[in-house]
Amino acid sequence: MPTQKKIKNILNHISSLKSCFAGHTMITMVDKTYKRIDDIEIGDKIKSYDLETEKLQNSVVEEIYTPIYKNIVEYTFADNTIIQCTDDHPIYPLWTKGKGWTSKLELDDMVFMPIENKFTELLSCKSIKTDEVKTYSLGKLNNNYNYFANRILVHNYNLSHQK
Repeated sequence: MPTQKKIKNILNHISSLKSCFAGHTMITMVDKTYKRIDDIEIGDKIKSYDLETEKLQNSVVEEIYTPIYKNIVEYTFADNTIIQCTDDHPIYPLWTKGKGWTSKLELDDMVFMPIENKFTELLSCKSIKTDEVKTYSLGKLNNNYNYFANRILVHNYNLSHQK
């Protein structure tokens, strides 16, 4: 029989599924090649990042979610990286003092790209007018809560439910 805490955690996880990416988003694999998020399968090995040790880490995808949403934004960075995701997807602006994980990037925020050991600045954010679209999120990894989407460090769930 599930406990109250387990039930609450399950409900929080289900309600957090609005943080997702467009299907063409490229995920960094363990061999540093890229695979579209809509082609990722359970068991695939991807790169993640240990924030405590500041080292790359290999992770295994254990859950994938594909909800339908229309709250898509497009972030464009100074190095021409573009990410299309839901408007609340957590991204880590490592260079923005005291900010930590945020689902509200602001212009001039700097994000760290650990694989390339560089920073890139957010230049623009615009809403994408679209009908409802299938989106993708790597819901659970075996040993971490982050991964790389178009080479940028992102979290795998909605921060409003994070403790």
